[in-house]
Amino acid sequence: SNNMTINHTIRFPDDLYAKLKAMAVLDDRNINSEVVAIVRATIVDYERRNGPIAVTPPDNAPTPG
Repeated sequence: SNNMTINHTIRFPDDLYAKLKAMAVLDDRNINSEVVAIVRATIVDYERRNGPIAVTPPDNAPTPG
C-alpha cells in the first residue's frame, strides 16, 4: 500500500457524527484517523469473510515510467 491519500467529503447525520467524535476522543485520534481506522477494520473483516477485493489504481494515480 502506498501513502497517497484521496480527499473525499462525507456528510454524517448529527447523531452518528456525535458518536464518531466520541469514539475518536476515546481512541485518542482525530475524526479523520478514526474514520480511516473504522473503514480499514471493516475492509479487513469483509475480505476475511469474502476473499480479497480486486481494485484498480485510481484515475489520478501516477503512470509508471
